[in-house]
Amino acid sequence: MRIPSSGFSEISLLIVDDEKYNIMLLENLVKDMSVNIFASFSGKQALEIIENNEVDVVITNIEMPDLDGLQLISRIRENVGKDIYIIIVTALEELAIKVKGLELGANDYITKPFDLPELKSRIRIGIREALLKKELISSNRILEKREKELSHAIEEIKKNQAMLIQQGKMASLGILSAGIAHEINNPAAFINVNATTMEKWWMLFAPLFDRAIEMGIDRELGFEKLSEMRAKFPKMIQSLKEGVARISIITNALRTFALSDRGEKQWVDMNQIVEQALVMTKNRYKYHADLSIECDPQAPKIYVNFQKLVQVFVNLIINAADAIKEKKDAMTVGGEFFMGLLSIRIQGESTGGKISIGVTDNGIGMKADFLSNIFDPFFTTKHPDRGSGLGLSIVYGIIEDHNGAISVESKEGEGTTFTIILPVKENDKDADSYGRAEPNDYHDNCQRVYGK
Repeated sequence: MRIPSSGFSEISLLIVDDEKYNIMLLENLVKDMSVNIFASFSGKQALEIIENNEVDVVITNIEMPDLDGLQLISRIRENVGKDIYIIIVTALEELAIKVKGLELGANDYITKPFDLPELKSRIRIGIREALLKKELISSNRILEKREKELSHAIEEIKKNQAMLIQQGKMASLGILSAGIAHEINNPAAFINVNATTMEKWWMLFAPLFDRAIEMGIDRELGFEKLSEMRAKFPKMIQSLKEGVARISIITNALRTFALSDRGEKQWVDMNQIVEQALVMTKNRYKYHADLSIECDPQAPKIYVNFQKLVQVFVNLIINAADAIKEKKDAMTVGGEFFMGLLSIRIQGESTGGKISIGVTDNGIGMKADFLSNIFDPFFTTKHPDRGSGLGLSIVYGIIEDHNGAISVESKEGEGTTFTIILPVKENDKDADSYGRAEPNDYHDNCQRVYGK
């Protein structure tokens, strides 16, 4: 993350060295970073400064009277705080001393005589991490507010249950209550904030892992070696973020279904909406199906809510991917080879008017008896563990809100096609603002097939 130097003014930096020249050198090195600078000639004095001031970064020498640098690091970690970023600057060549400093809690070290640009860069890394810590504190405050908002949203969902039951859009109050209990996870936002922060921190710490491994410090740390931790940690962060993303899709779907606020509409490119949905659902179809897209470079822009329309195609693509996987699994058991195909076609009328989008799969298909109920809330052809039955009812509601129409054709064992028709103009007042989609990256190649 790039942090402008003007943003460093909220950071306090403490330089600890018994040589006045070294302090002056470091002060001059960081003067353009706009940080608040403290200076100390001894470890004891440094502890007093830390105890009486908010210090974010410490640059310390090792050899000092009274309290040396290693003892200072130990005292900071044990008695003062664990969030200060500590950099060791030393002329000592012994590797054991440097390792000891890191073990006591130092974040980085550099050996004299040092390269000034390198030292400056490492100080900037420490300052950036201190800023990340402050951002995390601020994010946690925002999280508390959002948790209250989410609690209020849940109450709104519960109030809408009675209305939905009366309208015949759900089977019972108990079903929705169970769905909320299992599908909404209040700490999701907290996990996302911390996963993002962990990812930023990892980008700072990874070079230190690599350096340590290069130096042969690849010993057991708990149950893992340093090199094994280096390989697994980024994957763990990615898994956390993917998990939170899936939770977010579920909670947003429920909010869309229950809340009365439909959001603002704008003129957007349908090709872009479909591409966005494909990005969000790639992991669901890429292992089971080839993807064929036939878009229309002349398709007009349409007046819709971008996020809601993306949600429509996310649901349709996920359903198609699941149907393909179910058929593929069944044929694999029988010894047959099957490769699925997910096809999306976008077509607009040259005079405006309407635009149609078809989503077709060659998956398991549906029985004819199911088609009349396919858009009912909680109706699902999937196993209970794989679907709540809300997806297509949400899709139907969004399309209806846009004055459009959705239809389905399906044949058991052969596949399914959903066709959506949307008006370009919501009503006559939009006639003057009608416009075509401008050329962009989504139009460069509108007939293409993606393999696995």
